[in-house]
Amino acid sequence: MTSAPPDPDTTDRDTDDPEASPPRGRRSRWPFLLGGLALLLAVASGVLGYRLHQGSQLSQARQAALAAARQEGLNLASVSQQTIDADLERVLSGATGDFRTEYAASASDLRNVVTANQVTSTGQVIDAALVEGDRNKATALVVIDAIVKNREVPKGATRYYRMQLVLTRQGNTWLTSTLQLVG
Repeated sequence: MTSAPPDPDTTDRDTDDPEASPPRGRRSRWPFLLGGLALLLAVASGVLGYRLHQGSQLSQARQAALAAARQEGLNLASVSQQTIDADLERVLSGATGDFRTEYAASASDLRNVVTANQVTSTGQVIDAALVEGDRNKATALVVIDAIVKNREVPKGATRYYRMQLVLTRQGNTWLTSTLQLVG
């Protein structure tokens, strides 16, 4: 019967021979190295996850700002003598700051002009894009064509509106704070 070769881990070692035993500390470094590597990977994963989350939030904010700009532009270009009060309120509900103040101040005059001239304007957003934007403020360009009918032009005429809107975020809502007609 043959016997198995002796197991080097269970054989007696001569403790006086430094080459016979593993150097001190070599085995104890591996847990620290592996733990450090695991910590480094955890930190890197956390940073990457945070950046992805921030990028996703920015993308969602930009999409919401653009949708609000499109809607406010459409609200501005779509009015009718039959629904003028609701039309004015719809614009004001999407406004804030100086734009809201100025629009509210001119609402009475606008109501009188629309009613007296029997105006009906039906807008259509042709295109819209963000010029810049972050999670709290955005600038958008909105292109709108509207068919405007009134007493003088009962069959209607096309009007072309090009607007630059500055929007600010209040809570989860994007509101137009500045409006400028361009081009």
